Amino acid sequence: MGNLFNWYNCIIIIVFFIDAALFMRVMKLTEKAHEATHLTSHITNVPENDKRKEKEESASGIIGKLNQWYSFFSNTVTIFPLLGMLGTVISLYSLAGDLADSSTSFFAALSSTIWGIVFAIIGKGADAFIAPKVEAENKAYDLLVERNSNERKSEAAE
Repeated sequence: MGNLFNWYNCIIIIVFFIDAALFMRVMKLTEKAHEATHLTSHITNVPENDKRKEKEESASGIIGKLNQWYSFFSNTVTIFPLLGMLGTVISLYSLAGDLADSSTSFFAALSSTIWGIVFAIIGKGADAFIAPKVEAENKAYDLLVERNSNERKSEAAE
């Protein structure tokens, strides 16, 4: 049986750990975005215009980072099948050069395909979990901006 952890399989595994770290970063940013965009129940009076603007700018920065990190995360998920196919092609290419070692090359081709598929499935599951959270925080930010804009207009009319 061939080596389950050849260099291209190791690359797939490393990318998986990078993707897991990106997932954790996105989860933390969704929590920060939630805190920045949602009103808390202990606020008793409407904040002044400059405080609303400061809160909106802070939320804007967090939402920008959230969307950027989510984009990195979702793009690395789509890389797994490509890495698996690359490992397959590399292994099959080496198969053509040395027919005596064909079983090892064939196993290496299958193992890289399996790693790519397994991590793609895990990544898509994680993406399905986090995508609604990112979308909800983007909607909450839009609502915050709209609410602040309406309050500024009503203050200007007074």
